[in-house]
Amino acid sequence: MNRRYLSIGLSLLMLFPMLLQAQDKATEVELEQSQLIPKSEEIYAIGTLFPSSEITIRPEISGRIIGIDFIEGRNVAKDDVLIRFDKRVQAANVVEAESKVMIARQNYERFQAAKAGATAQMRDEAHATLLQAEARLEIAKADLEKMTIHAPFNGTMGLKNFDLGDYIQAGTSLVTLSNTDQLKLEFNIPERVAHIAKVGQQVEFSIDNFPHEMFEAEVYAVSPKIEQEGRSLAIRALYNNTDEKLISGMFTRLALKIPYGYDVVMVPEEAIVAQEGKHFLYIAEPIAGNDNQYKALMREVELGERTRSHVEILKGLSGGELVIRAGQIRISDGATVQENERSRTLRLERLETANAL
Repeated sequence: MNRRYLSIGLSLLMLFPMLLQAQDKATEVELEQSQLIPKSEEIYAIGTLFPSSEITIRPEISGRIIGIDFIEGRNVAKDDVLIRFDKRVQAANVVEAESKVMIARQNYERFQAAKAGATAQMRDEAHATLLQAEARLEIAKADLEKMTIHAPFNGTMGLKNFDLGDYIQAGTSLVTLSNTDQLKLEFNIPERVAHIAKVGQQVEFSIDNFPHEMFEAEVYAVSPKIEQEGRSLAIRALYNNTDEKLISGMFTRLALKIPYGYDVVMVPEEAIVAQEGKHFLYIAEPIAGNDNQYKALMREVELGERTRSHVEILKGLSGGELVIRAGQIRISDGATVQENERSRTLRLERLETANAL
């Protein structure tokens, strides 16, 4: 019996150093430095692309079309002739008006020359008749010019709603002219962030036709009032479309980054430990004399907003402190931990990159 107890005692004595060694061994964990970054919010919205300039061409005078000088869907330059109407009547009106101006001027000059034989009233009436004739000539010339429609700016012609020989009434919609070298992006943001929207802000947007590509536009106009229906603010941005990759009318999905003007502390989402309705994380406090060993200290924190991978710390942590992001399940408050080699390498690389910037 005594021999049996002696054997057990000797076994325990042999295991005791091993137990002490196990207690002193540090648990491997992954660490990350808390980040102090500018607080901002991304507002997601949907928008539509429109041409920077677009008009519907309508004649000011009724007439018959005798010439179509553009091709649908093709580019035209400013002042190019687009449509010609039969202008014989308007040309004749100009000739008639010119003859009346000539007669009125001759009469006025006679009255001016014969001062003794003409009263002041006769001279005034002759002068008024001349001015009226000149005005009617200007009207006739303007009507003649309207029988030929020119492009008011560089752009692309749309699809026409008429044909050669058609008689067109004044004001009839004929064709559109669009300038798509730049596109207007129109969208709305919620009222609660309306005060932060500024001219010059950059807006990133995506198009379903190009799912793996992002485009960027610059805000150039912000509505001066909130729309009552929907309680939102209308914004317009310009996109440089010189390569004509995007088409007017396309549906867009966009994100507008709104800066708040102050910094916040961010840590990885996985660093947070939830217990009894509260949130904690482990701070890795360096142990003096050991380059890669730390004491894990549990600390209660107050959480703010979350992103896809990180969470905002409102209270309980400062920027730049080391936190344990993985391995918390194997440790307790006050435990000795050691950063594994992969985590250490990645963390130091990120630190070098940040310092270089």
